[in-house]
Amino acid sequence: MLSPTVVRPTVVFRPTVVIGLGGTGYEVVLKLKKRFIDVYGSVPEVIRFISIDTTENIQEREKSPDGTKVFLEPNELYAISVANPLPLTRNDHIAEWWPRDIPAASLISGAGQIRARGRLALFAKVGDIDALIAQAINAVREIRTSKQTFTDNFQVSSRDGVEVFIVGSLAGGTGSGTFLDAAFLTRQHLNNFSNITGVFVLPRVFANIPQTHLVKSNAYGALKEIEHFWGLSPSNSIEIDYGIRKIKADRPPFDAVFLIDGVNKNGTVVGRPDDLQNLVADGLYIQIGSQIGLDAANVADNIRAYLATGEKVRGRNINYCSFGFATMTLPVQQYERMKLEDAQSLLKNELIASTPTIDLESDIARFLEDCKLADATTVLNALTESDRGGQIKPEFRIGEMRHDRTALATIKELYKRQLDQFEQRTAQELGLSFHRLEQTATTAIATWWERSLNRPNGLAYALQFLTKPSQKLDELQQSVQHKSQEAKTSFNTLKLESQEEKIKEAAETWFSNKNTIQTACQRYKERADQKWKTYLHWKRCDKAAELYGVLRARLEEIQEKCQRLHSNLDKVYRDFEQSYHEVSRQGNNDNPFIHTIQRINLQSKRPKVTGEDFIRWYREQSQTLTNWSEKKAEDVKNEILKFIDEAYYPLTSMTVEQVLADSNPEDAGQDLQQLGKLAVPLWQYE
Repeated sequence: MLSPTVVRPTVVFRPTVVIGLGGTGYEVVLKLKKRFIDVYGSVPEVIRFISIDTTENIQEREKSPDGTKVFLEPNELYAISVANPLPLTRNDHIAEWWPRDIPAASLISGAGQIRARGRLALFAKVGDIDALIAQAINAVREIRTSKQTFTDNFQVSSRDGVEVFIVGSLAGGTGSGTFLDAAFLTRQHLNNFSNITGVFVLPRVFANIPQTHLVKSNAYGALKEIEHFWGLSPSNSIEIDYGIRKIKADRPPFDAVFLIDGVNKNGTVVGRPDDLQNLVADGLYIQIGSQIGLDAANVADNIRAYLATGEKVRGRNINYCSFGFATMTLPVQQYERMKLEDAQSLLKNELIASTPTIDLESDIARFLEDCKLADATTVLNALTESDRGGQIKPEFRIGEMRHDRTALATIKELYKRQLDQFEQRTAQELGLSFHRLEQTATTAIATWWERSLNRPNGLAYALQFLTKPSQKLDELQQSVQHKSQEAKTSFNTLKLESQEEKIKEAAETWFSNKNTIQTACQRYKERADQKWKTYLHWKRCDKAAELYGVLRARLEEIQEKCQRLHSNLDKVYRDFEQSYHEVSRQGNNDNPFIHTIQRINLQSKRPKVTGEDFIRWYREQSQTLTNWSEKKAEDVKNEILKFIDEAYYPLTSMTVEQVLADSNPEDAGQDLQQLGKLAVPLWQYE
């Protein structure tokens, strides 16, 4: 990873086209593209990639350091699949070379190790392939003439010509069946200042893979063909009929051919195709992207000059070469192990660890006090608290009614009308008080939730705490429900019939007494006031029970979120454990082509990762840990890793150049000498 303070040296690029053939060609092109994106952020416009294969079953598999997928664009991919190739074999220009004993099965899942089938697929789509190659060559050629200098620390060469690299395997059917025709088609679009370089993988690395019994014979046939066509010249030319056009070939298909084996000169073995493809991609990147500071002869120029004047071996010209590649790196796998260790420790000891046994009673009492839920009497009084202060007092108003024979009818009419008003007002005022209390309690709960969780091991504390208030609220709810039932019973017991009868008796006597009627009406009012007061108490008890139920449900919801969050964190911890074991296993299988500088004192540079630091960092991201209850475990994992990555940046941002510059000359010399010992040619083919 490059530090932002490191200035990349100026690179002089030649216009370059890289053509990958078959599965190996696709993999190398994809890995090579990733290397340019890793260093430059994107592929320079002066470079074009093309992948040609007989299968459409291609998926991106590379990722850049920031996790972005690296893939080939649609204009960089071309599948030469043919559903029904049999009619093609009857064309004269194909029939002259098509083997009669090979079945012409469909070509949609590869060439099946049959070289002729790979070539047949190319002939079927030769017009498209020729146009694709021509378009790429013209595009990079035009960039050189229209844009000589780029701003991102690289330039375009002023030398004429285009560099073309054709990459693939000589072991399979597609690569070894199409590499010559791809070169001949490419050559017609180039001038004499251009180079075509072949980079071909030999069969050793594929030998132990199932269904690869033809890999050696395919490579042998391909090498014999290279030998044969190396003798092409204006006086010794051939004509190739592609059906839509004929091409005269009077030059060798390649200016240089790199053969890449699975064993180098020191006998070091590359066991997996993917490892060898990475080495090929590295070697190509060095040739294409590291012509540092000089617009001079490049690797292909030098090799072509040497091959033209070099000695003969056993009477033959030297037509082939190879390259060795080794990497000097810092202990990045140790960085990864350390980061994963700290991520596990952060989770286990700082985020989900059990808290010491504590007395929660005072915390719960303070919490209920903040929520205005400490006892039922407080809640009941708050529900019937008047806006003007004090408690709401229900009152039946009889005013200046006449105390005569009409008193009973009048007071009953007054009662009926005021009762409807009283019930509506009671419901309205209790509703407003309920909303006010609910908002106060909900805010207090949210504040507690934030305060509790956003601290080291806050989750364990919250889970332990939440079992108590829910139980307390349940007890309070049952208490007010019992009072509600009592009030309802009292309300139904209080009857007004006896007072109505007394008003009737007083009003219907022969000599009715106004004072007697007034006294009876006053007794009626007192009983009505008592009944309405009981009704108000009944309804406020119901509302209090509802409030306790709502708030208990809210606490239970938070409890479920805590449990879900704990489950997610437990899953993330197991993922970190698995990743740590995988990285540790990778570290036990050291790549023989990588030299790791071990002089760095990692423990002295290791950052201290604490729960408080993480929570502070998370708040700086405008985030709260309560959000984790709504997130997937993968998202939580990525956020923790982002924090760890930032904490480790001073260590992981160190470059090899910085370490070498800070080293004494003797240590740096030993590292460079070891690098040279590893970078020996990948060539030991028999």
